[in-house]
Amino acid sequence: MIKFPHPRSLLLPLALCAPVSPSMAAAAARASGLASFSTWLLLPFLVAFAVAGHILIGRGAKALTASFQPLASGELELASYDRNVYGTSDHAMLEVVVVPIVAGLVIWLGTALSFGWLIFVGILGVLGAVAFDMARWERVSVSASYVWFQRGFAGKVHQVAIENIRDVSVVEEDGTLPTLRHLNNNRVCRLLMRMTDKRAVALPKTDADTQLDAVENAANQIRWRQQALLDKQNDKRGDTPAGERGSRSERNAGHEKGASTRPGPLDTRPGAPDTRPADAPDPDGGRIPTAGDKEMLRELRRLRKQRAAAAAAADPSQPPKARADSES
Repeated sequence: MIKFPHPRSLLLPLALCAPVSPSMAAAAARASGLASFSTWLLLPFLVAFAVAGHILIGRGAKALTASFQPLASGELELASYDRNVYGTSDHAMLEVVVVPIVAGLVIWLGTALSFGWLIFVGILGVLGAVAFDMARWERVSVSASYVWFQRGFAGKVHQVAIENIRDVSVVEEDGTLPTLRHLNNNRVCRLLMRMTDKRAVALPKTDADTQLDAVENAANQIRWRQQALLDKQNDKRGDTPAGERGSRSERNAGHEKGASTRPGPLDTRPGAPDTRPADAPDPDGGRIPTAGDKEMLRELRRLRKQRAAAAAAADPSQPPKARADSES
């Protein structure tokens, strides 16, 4: 006797496979999308999109913060610089750079697997990179009287009086860690201030390739303010700058000597002593007689006396008074 299977038993395997087939089809579609060449081409573009988004949003956030919350509160900002994220060879900056790169990978993975929530997580990762960047943002500002610097957006704002700074220099050195901008060819620079109490204050470092001019400008502003404060103190004490102090004192000494030994109207008589120094200026505005001039004057007087004596011998009738006038 031949037994035929029940129809329900034939349809049971098909009924069990029916609810599994949509998920299997979706998984197969995602696997095919992940394996396609066009999907892999999107990877560098989406990572670059995440990095560019971090740069643009981060610069905008920093510009707004510098405008509404400047370091030099209550004073005019003369110079400033901040730390460059993608060019500064520093461990903290490498940690910031990794965040947008990972966010770009998450966005690409969500696009390849058609997971919208994964794309949203990647976009949140870019915004998180901006927040992480602001938390480790370091900046320096120079005003008329102070040097301000801050490490981190929520960190303490340090204020250093320029009058307490002994000297300032720009330190430039090779970077030890790779960066996304320069790879292994990195140089960093920073301001180094030596205080009057012999302490040294190292300000935040940044990329020397893009920020060296800003750092030099900040150092020059500090030097100019130091010179202005020194000149102001000299004016209050009545002193002159060091370059003019010696020459002006010599000129004043010369004028005082000339005033104290000013010759009277009888000092020009023959044989009168001349108490003025050889290089003293003539108070009357004329030229000071030299030893040769005096000898010439004596010779001229001797010739006049000889001529007067010869005239008296030739004309004895000339009165003595006229003769004395002619001799003089």
